[in-house]
Amino acid sequence: MRTEEIKEVEGESYQDLKNIARIFYLLTYKDFDVLCAVTGPKGVGKSSLAIQLSREILKLQGKEFDPDRHVAYLYEDVIDKIGQLEEHEPLIIDEAVNVMMSEDWNKVESKYLKKVFAKLRVRHLVVFLCIPDFNWLDKKYREGMVNFWFIVPARGVFFLLSPKPFSDDIWGMKKLSKILGKLNYIDILNGEMILRSEITELLRSTGMVLGYGPFSKVPQDIYEKYLELRKQAIEKSSEQGEVLKIEASKIPLLIKIYEMKNLGINDKEIAKQLGISESAVRKYKKFLNA
Repeated sequence: MRTEEIKEVEGESYQDLKNIARIFYLLTYKDFDVLCAVTGPKGVGKSSLAIQLSREILKLQGKEFDPDRHVAYLYEDVIDKIGQLEEHEPLIIDEAVNVMMSEDWNKVESKYLKKVFAKLRVRHLVVFLCIPDFNWLDKKYREGMVNFWFIVPARGVFFLLSPKPFSDDIWGMKKLSKILGKLNYIDILNGEMILRSEITELLRSTGMVLGYGPFSKVPQDIYEKYLELRKQAIEKSSEQGEVLKIEASKIPLLIKIYEMKNLGINDKEIAKQLGISESAVRKYKKFLNA
């Protein structure tokens, strides 16, 4: 990114997706983390928003968005793509990742995310973490790592929030819960109505809203490819359901074995270094390759 381009975006607003993408892109060049939570009820377009922002970020680099390259659905996808993506590219960690966690999410997320986020910082990626509920993230990650929060309260509209880092409640969760608690199921089907309602003024009054507005649908060909890949990931996670339930607490170990395997270290040496049996190494490698 040229110096004149960097200066050009510094005064831009967060009202438009193109501007937001340019600002995020700029921040990665200034060595800032850009980790965005994208939350909202099922079917409102969380993944669509992340895809549209990713497309705009890639346009700045003269690249095209590819769901197979820029969306991670399963654990191994996340680790692979962090290493494969070039600096400043976007990565969407989709809800299919959460399908794998089920009731074990809170038990393993801290160790897993710590490992992943450490790699993300080095790569200067713009990361979108699509999850139904912001509270699914452990507090230390919500408050210590996520620096932008997109709330998608209704179909096709977003509110972009930033935290108040010196507050006891940096995301104003109690206040936001009261505001968003006013919405019912019919409301979430009509995004334009939300933008004209008191909800918008109440959210703006929190002092955390950087911008808000509508976003368009993803082009059909891209969306169909995204859905097909997501379907495959969900089917794969369902097939592995029993294994995942048993091995959820072993995710950090799996990541270590995966990295050592890619370095060409043999099973015997992996077992020796990690203090486990060779048969256990083979079992975990089989899981990774499933």
